[in-house]
Formats: sequence, C-alpha cells, structure tokens
Amino acid sequence: MYPHPSDPFDDDSEALLKSPPQPSSAPRTYYDIPPQTPKPRSTFRNALRSSPPILAATLWLSIMSYFFHFYMTLPKDAQGHLPRIGEAYSTFPYISCIGAVRLTYFRGFACIVAILVTLSFFLDFWMGRHVRPGRWFRRAKLFFGTVSSVFLVLLSFESVNNRNHLHLIFTSIQIWCMGGAKLSDYFLHRHLRKCDRKRLIRCLQISKLWKRVVGIAAMPTSLTTMIGIYGCSMPVGLLPTNATCYKLVSFSAPCEWALAVCWISYLCVLGYDLYHAETVAAKIIAKTSQPGAGHGRSPSAEMRQLKLARVVGGDDDDTSYKSESTVAGKSYTSVRLEEVEV
Repeated sequence: MYPHPSDPFDDDSEALLKSPPQPSSAPRTYYDIPPQTPKPRSTFRNALRSSPPILAATLWLSIMSYFFHFYMTLPKDAQGHLPRIGEAYSTFPYISCIGAVRLTYFRGFACIVAILVTLSFFLDFWMGRHVRPGRWFRRAKLFFGTVSSVFLVLLSFESVNNRNHLHLIFTSIQIWCMGGAKLSDYFLHRHLRKCDRKRLIRCLQISKLWKRVVGIAAMPTSLTTMIGIYGCSMPVGLLPTNATCYKLVSFSAPCEWALAVCWISYLCVLGYDLYHAETVAAKIIAKTSQPGAGHGRSPSAEMRQLKLARVVGGDDDDTSYKSESTVAGKSYTSVRLEEVEV
C-alpha cells in the first residue's frame, strides 16, 4: 500500500525536504575530474610497447660505433692515409662498405634491426587502427617502413665490389622508403593535431617538435647522399674516374652517417609515440566519433558537468549549450522525469 498523500515521506527522509545550498554570487566554474595516476600495469604495458624501436635504435647506434672504430684503427698507407674500402668508392666509406668487410656483424644486426623496425611500425598501425583522422597516412607509414626494412636486409647481402648498381640501388631505395615513412608520419600527426586545437594532448606537441628537428637535419643530408649515389652511378661503371665524382662521394658518405643518426633519433621518437599511443588514440576517438564532439566534450565530460550543475543548484543550461540535444542530457532528463513520477 502506498503512504497517505498528506505524508509522502517518512521521518527518516526529512533531510530531503531541506532546500539545496544556494550558489555564491561568484561566477560558477566547472572543474573536470583530474586525471588519474597511471597504474603500474599500464606503465609497464606502455614501456613494453615502446621497446622495439628503442632497442633497434640502440643496436644500430652500436654497430655504427663499432664500424667507425674499426675503420679508424685500420693500418694506414705510406702517406699516412686510411685505406679505401671498396674500389668504387672514395676514401671515406659508406656504412655498408665497412659492413661488407665485417659481413657477419652487418648481416646479423641488419636482420635484427629490420625485424624490430617492422614490428614498431606494425604496433603503431595496430594501436591507431580505430582512429579515423589520417587513416591512409598511417597505412602508408606502415608500408614504407616495412619496405625500408626489407631493403636494409637486401643491402647487407649485396657486395660493394661486383661492379653493378645493385648495392647503390638498394641503398637509395632504403633511404627513399625511410623518407616516405617519415613524411607519412608527419601528415598523420598533422591530422591528429587538428583534432586537438586547444593543444591539450601534450605528447603530440612534444612529438611535433622532436620530429621537426629530425626533419630539418635529415632533408639536406639525404639530398646530398642521393646526389653522391646517383651522380657516380654511370652506365659505364661505378669506379670514379674524375675529380667531380670523388668530391660528390666524399660529401655523400659522411652525410649517410649523419642521416643514419637522424634515423636513430626518429626511431626514438617513434618509441615515444608508441608509449603514448593508447592515450592519444582514446582521446582522438573521443573527440571525433562521439556525440558532442563539436563542442570539444565527450559524453562522460558532459555527464560530469551536468552532475556538478545539479549539486551546486544550477540548471542544465549552465553548460553553454542545450543538454537535451546530447546523449548525456537525454539520460539526465529521463532520470529527472522518473524521479518526478515516483
């Protein structure tokens, strides 16, 4: 049986009859729930996801340091000059030229690094597979990164003294594909930053500055490397026979070493992106594919603001837009109607 209409509440519910606290005269400010501290389990998962590119960068830096030390400690000739490695190249060698002398190390490290780099690009693609902005650039990034790794392995198995163009062709294709992956990554993150016009996702801004420095350093070095590779690759043979070709290769080989350092730096920033990939993907999806995205709010944020407005005694219109037009507003309105009916 229902209670008498004159006494709708019992004695234990007298506190509900009290009027809600009145808001102060100061302008009302809504505070969102502060971000929670990342759990140790999620931190470990993020670190594990970012480990392949970091490990690849460490291994490639190690093999470069070993090759440089190996070349500088070679016995010099009668004039005190270092020996020339490879008949078709100038005095200072390319990285792969020294690798042709130390084939076991070069092939082993190249295969391991190629696997780690391919895994890194696949993880980046997998973590952002549900993100709509820049979807095709993400796929292009995976394609160019994978092809670049394949030609890195092929390059390590191609001799430098067989008087054909395959070694230089594989080197140039690997550099072109590496540049294509970086360019695709640039346009991908540009689309992601357009969804974060207020710059609330800080890791995107840090990644932007890091990649900008790498791109500025990589463009002139890659261009000089390509000029040296194609400038001395004539149909008559690879052996330089004039001073111009010697000069081109003399500038090209050191630039390849500098370009490799830029590649190592890019692998590090790729690891940084993978560490924050889960957070970035969740925030971008919330901003682009949920109701209320045009106001820069997700449904959870709308519901929290509506609850805060009710607690402080305000109405639903204090959120600067009509809450009834959103999913959160409709849920909140239906709850209030049910309370009135009861």
